[in-house]
Amino acid sequence: MSKILIDVSHLGSDNKIAIQGIKIFLNKNKDSEIIIIGEDDNLLTIKDDKRVKTISVKENANKVDTRFNKIADDSLRVAISLLTNTNEDIKGLVTYSKKSDVAKASDEFLYKSESSPLFVATFANFKTHRVTCIGDLGYKDNPTTKDYLNYFDLMSRYMKHAFKKDKIEFKLLTLNKDNPNPLVDVFKDRDGYQGQIEGRDILKCDTDIIIGHPKEFLGIISGLDHGINIYDEYMKEQVRKNVGLRYFVYPMFKSVLSTFHMEIDQKLTSGGNILLGYKKNIVVVDPNTIKQGVKVSLDLANKLETL
Repeated sequence: MSKILIDVSHLGSDNKIAIQGIKIFLNKNKDSEIIIIGEDDNLLTIKDDKRVKTISVKENANKVDTRFNKIADDSLRVAISLLTNTNEDIKGLVTYSKKSDVAKASDEFLYKSESSPLFVATFANFKTHRVTCIGDLGYKDNPTTKDYLNYFDLMSRYMKHAFKKDKIEFKLLTLNKDNPNPLVDVFKDRDGYQGQIEGRDILKCDTDIIIGHPKEFLGIISGLDHGINIYDEYMKEQVRKNVGLRYFVYPMFKSVLSTFHMEIDQKLTSGGNILLGYKKNIVVVDPNTIKQGVKVSLDLANKLETL
């Protein structure tokens, strides 16, 4: 029976979606066991499941080996100590901790299988459904050229392993055509190179891998989220002003908008940010991730093997 660790303590009592995702995962994976880091008072709807074990941060944060005291985040300290405990034999971790904290703790205490670990995410093209892997999403602030070469190698192996890709095609991220990616000269002669892609076109890209600077990726994702929120507020204001829109058009539009939100979430947050390059599988999820995304994150932590 495989063991997966999920830390929901950062959600407090607002963990309904995470618990729903865990239940979906357990329903589909009968031979798996889930260890939940969180307080029992917030886990009443799941803690009695025989395949679920709960661990309190309050009771255990100060009981772990003192070598883990470098980790300031209490729940992450408990999680990493469990992940490194060979007696527990935990396959992977799903966490809501900050990516920067996870990267630092992993670098300090986990065994690297690669020289340049990185955070990646995958999503499907909204027309062709072709899966694309993007990275780095924030492991290093300023990766070196050598890091990017290692990223490409690791991402290629990940796509071949996870999505059965034979031939890898890839693009380099650029914010706009007037600012070419400085890595063009490094990658342009490699097999599968398809040129550059602007950030505004990322959701409709048709390639296997997009490599780019973490700050640019994070800026694009943040911009998409911000734009969606602005559009939401605009539509709500129009509905308040227009009675006809409120009763005749908006009910149908609301359904379309809800589907769109789910699509965006599934593309950029659900499924989490996967930390490649360590012998233990780690997936960092956003607090706004939907229940299907939590289930996908647990699947990744359960199934990914060292590449």
